[in-house]
Amino acid sequence: MAGPGAIGAIQSLQGLGQVHKALEASAPNQANDASFAQTLGKLVETTNAQQIAADRAIVGLATGQVANIHEAIVSAEKARVSLEILAEMRNKLVAAYQEIMRMQI
Repeated sequence: MAGPGAIGAIQSLQGLGQVHKALEASAPNQANDASFAQTLGKLVETTNAQQIAADRAIVGLATGQVANIHEAIVSAEKARVSLEILAEMRNKLVAAYQEIMRMQI
């Protein structure tokens, strides 16, 4: 049979389990911060790539290298929409930052 000392040791281990769960719960927040930065960086890279592809398609259309006008138009529209989304995200981030700066501590 286990003595009172063993029960106390087990109970203290259970307390450590709760601390571990709390640490695990806070760890995703740190990962989300990095994930948000990475996601934002990928969005900027994707938007840039779409802008370059649209420019190439338009130049190809103007020089006669691209025969399909629909692909050029679709590429240009994808780039336009992507840029609008990126600009709107920037506007929302700036508005959120300004709101935080207006908060009184």
